Amino acid sequence: MERATSSISLRTMARRSSFLRVGQVEAFIERLKKAKGYMPEYEARTVLGAIAYLCAEEVSDQHAQNQGLFVIRVTGNSAFIVNPEDFQPRKFR
Repeated sequence: MERATSSISLRTMARRSSFLRVGQVEAFIERLKKAKGYMPEYEARTVLGAIAYLCAEEVSDQHAQNQGLFVIRVTGNSAFIVNPEDFQPRKFR
């Protein structure tokens, strides 16, 4: 997903998992931190993270949100973002 808002260029990177675990959240965050190193075309963009899941280990979904990721819950044929309206995503630079 990519969008330009005024002069800000955003790129969202997502990971999906059937069963979300805290370790997966941490590994994905490390990849986001290094994203511009292996994708130099994103150097001028702000990178945001999103994680989608079917089932979550006890606190892994809340941990992802606390780390600034968009959290997407997949149910049947639909999905919805579970972050509150006032959520401020972390920007990986």
